[in-house]
Amino acid sequence: MSWLFLGILLAASTILSIITTVSGIIVPLLVAVVIGIVFRPLVDMLERRHVQRNTGTVLTMFLIFLGAAILFMVLVRGFIDQGAEIVRQLNAGWASLRHGYCSSRYKQCTAYRRREFLRRTKRFGYTGQKENIEWQKTQEDLTKPESWPK
Repeated sequence: MSWLFLGILLAASTILSIITTVSGIIVPLLVAVVIGIVFRPLVDMLERRHVQRNTGTVLTMFLIFLGAAILFMVLVRGFIDQGAEIVRQLNAGWASLRHGYCSSRYKQCTAYRRREFLRRTKRFGYTGQKENIEWQKTQEDLTKPESWPK
C-alpha cells in the first residue's frame, strides 16, 4: 500500500513539474492563437483583394502594433491629465480605509491614541492629572482622520 502511495505521489509531482515548466510557454502561445483567430478574416479579405498573404499578415501585425501604441498614448495622457484627481482619490480612499479599520477596532485605536498623547506630553515634561483632563478635551479632536498617527 505504501509503495502505491509513493508511486502516485511521484506521478503527481512529475505532472505538476511538467505543468509548471510548460506554463511559461502556454500563455504566450494562447495569446498568439487568439490573435491569429481574430485577425485571420482581415488577412483573408486582403488576400481576396490581391494582396499577398505574407504582406497582408505583416500589414495586419503593423495595424495591431499601431493600435496598441495609440491605446497606450491615450492611457498615459489620461493619467497625466487626471493625475491630481487620482492622487486625491487615492488619499481619500486610504483615509477611509484607516478610518474603517480604527472604527472596527475602536478600543484598541483609542488606547493607542491615548498612549501616543501621553508619550508626547511626557516628552515635554508634563505628567499627572492635568494631562488626563487635556486627554478628555482632545478626545473629540483625535477622532478626526487627519489627526491620526501615520
